[in-house]
Amino acid sequence: MKNLIKRVYFKFIEFLFPKYITCCFCNEELQEKGLICEKCLKRLPFIKSGCKKCGCEVVSGDYCVRCKNVKFYFDGALSVCDYDNFVKNIIYKYKNGDKYLYEPISFLIEQKIRSGGKDIDLLAFVPITARVLKKRGYNQSALIADYLSKQLNLPCHKAFIKVKESSFQKNITAANRQKNVKGVFLLKEKDKVKGKNVLIIDDIITTGSTLSECAKVFKSGGAKNVWCCTFSAVKAEIAFDKSY
Repeated sequence: MKNLIKRVYFKFIEFLFPKYITCCFCNEELQEKGLICEKCLKRLPFIKSGCKKCGCEVVSGDYCVRCKNVKFYFDGALSVCDYDNFVKNIIYKYKNGDKYLYEPISFLIEQKIRSGGKDIDLLAFVPITARVLKKRGYNQSALIADYLSKQLNLPCHKAFIKVKESSFQKNITAANRQKNVKGVFLLKEKDKVKGKNVLIIDDIITTGSTLSECAKVFKSGGAKNVWCCTFSAVKAEIAFDKSY
């Protein structure tokens, strides 16, 4: 009886205050049902031609200038948007309290994955330490992965953890990012990974160091292929700029 009352209550609240009256990104009133308004969809710098390795926008050819000279442990990456000021603001808000932005971000990532043609067996996400989780209250990449797990009907490997503290990558120069994340991740339940095609989810790829280290751990656990998918990708020439 209590459960019935609870369901009726929440249905009533949903009727009074229906979700998605406003755009999740700009908070302007939506003209039709959805998550994102037409104006914001037009502002998003969708990647049309992505680098086959890191997924960032390329003007010509298959690879960006970074991926012609750098080896990653992941086998390829997809990304939804180029990293401009509009996207930067979305990611900042998402990482700093506006956790429910996971739904529109996840929806856009889902469409990218569906169009990517990858044969995926297992989802994973970039973990954070218990200290950071306590401070932030949530893992932004885990929220996206959980959403995708349900929508794509794929299992999500949650026995991939971060065992050592490291400095935030945004505070580290590009040259030192790989060293900063070396040995900080641990893969448990390796039997669930062996021979699988794994897709690792994160909000952004900058130099690729974090995702490459994650892929390295999964490969050492017997994963067949490891791909990555992010909401945004920073162009190579910006990612390696000392002022970034």
